[in-house]
Amino acid sequence: MCGRVRGSPPRSLRRKEPINTDPNQRRIMDTKTQSLPLVDPTPIITESVHTIAARDLLLRVRAVQELAGAKTVLHPAERKKLNGTSGVPDEFLEDVAVALEAYSILVAASEASAAEMRDTVDHSRAYAPLVRELLLAARALAHAIAARRSTASQKALKVYKVAQAINRPSDEAMLVPHLAAMKRSLGRSGRKAAAGDPVVPTVKRTP
Repeated sequence: MCGRVRGSPPRSLRRKEPINTDPNQRRIMDTKTQSLPLVDPTPIITESVHTIAARDLLLRVRAVQELAGAKTVLHPAERKKLNGTSGVPDEFLEDVAVALEAYSILVAASEASAAEMRDTVDHSRAYAPLVRELLLAARALAHAIAARRSTASQKALKVYKVAQAINRPSDEAMLVPHLAAMKRSLGRSGRKAAAGDPVVPTVKRTP
C-alpha cells in the first residue's frame, strides 16, 4: 500500500473545489474555453459607384436583347453571308407575300408563307430605330469615356512633368519612388510626348 507523499496534507484536509451548479455560469465558462473563430485574411474589396451603375446598365441592355430576340452574336464570316441576302428591299418581300397568297403552289414549293414575309418586314422596320439609337448611345458613351480620360491624363502628365522639375533635396528624396513608378507605368504604354501635352510651368531652382 502506497503511503502519503511526505509534505502533502492529508486528504481530509485538502481543499475541495466547489462544484458550479449554475447553468448560466457554466455556459459562460464553456464559451471561454472555445477557440476563437478564424478570421479570413482576404481583404474586402468594395465596388465603386461606377462599377455598380455600369453593371446595372449592362443588365438592362441584355434585357433589351432578350426582348428583341437578339441573343446570338454571329461570327464575322456568317454575318458576311447574311449581308448578301438581308439587303433585299421591303417592297420585294411584300410582293412575294402577295404572290404566295395568290398561288398555293408557290407555298408548297418554297416552304414560305405570306405571313412570314410581312412579319419580317414589320420586325425590321420596328427595331431599326432602336438599333440606330443603341449605336449612337455606344458611340456617345465611348466619347464620354475618352473625353474624361483625356482630361485626367492631361493633368496627370502635368503632375509628372512638374515633379520632374522639382530639385529641392528634401522634396526630391520623397518624390524619387513616385517618379520611378510613374515613369515605369508610363513607359509600359509606349507613349511619347505629343504636341497637345500640357505646358509645364518652369520651377525655379533653389540655390
